[in-house]
Amino acid sequence: MKTFERVPGATVEGSGAPANSEVSAQVEMRDHTTNETFVYQQYADADENGEFEMTLPYSTVGYDEFGPENGYTNIDVTAEGEYQFTAVDEDAEDELEAQLIGVADVDEAQVVGEDESAVTVELDTPEIDFEEEEADADGDSSEEDDESDEQSQLAAPDVALTPIG
Repeated sequence: MKTFERVPGATVEGSGAPANSEVSAQVEMRDHTTNETFVYQQYADADENGEFEMTLPYSTVGYDEFGPENGYTNIDVTAEGEYQFTAVDEDAEDELEAQLIGVADVDEAQVVGEDESAVTVELDTPEIDFEEEEADADGDSSEEDDESDEQSQLAAPDVALTPIG
């Protein structure tokens, strides 16, 4: 049996979502008692200005300051990275511009109510960084060019979307 502590949660205030769209927040969590991971996901609706608000129960940083030695419960579940916020612009003409992404850390102080400041996140279209392979004088690719091709990726903050379901 697992027991959960009720926490105030961290308020997230976001912008940049398409008007009246659904925004997803997700983070991969690790349960240190079983060493298993799971994805926590929550949704909010953006308003007509693309602004949204949600309250998240899990932090991604700041665990060391709020353990049993400080009067708080033991933290057995921790995040494996930042929260990833996504929304889809159904009216976008280009598929690459339809996905809007943002990332943010949530501090344990915000989750337990010691820090009442809101987490802010701005959703934006990730830029695509296309690296063209250049041939050297012999017409062969250089090792450096091969490495930059391997590193070509979305230029958004290190975002790895995890399928749910």
